[in-house]
Amino acid sequence: MKRLSEILRNRREASPKDYVIELAELYREQGRFEEAEEVIVKLDADQVDVTSKLIRRLIGERQSAPMRYRM
Repeated sequence: MKRLSEILRNRREASPKDYVIELAELYREQGRFEEAEEVIVKLDADQVDVTSKLIRRLIGERQSAPMRYRM
């Protein structure tokens, strides 16, 4: 997960709107809540959906357990 986070972070630097949700979720699951929050707050309004709201809530709760939900 750490290596994947590095890869996505590097790709995101080249294209800032890509991989926001994925990177925030990886950081959250690693317990890196501050980094997760820094990433997810950069979502554009049109990118905010059920998934991003759930991830943001879990970040706020400092919950690192993997999440499962059905869309």
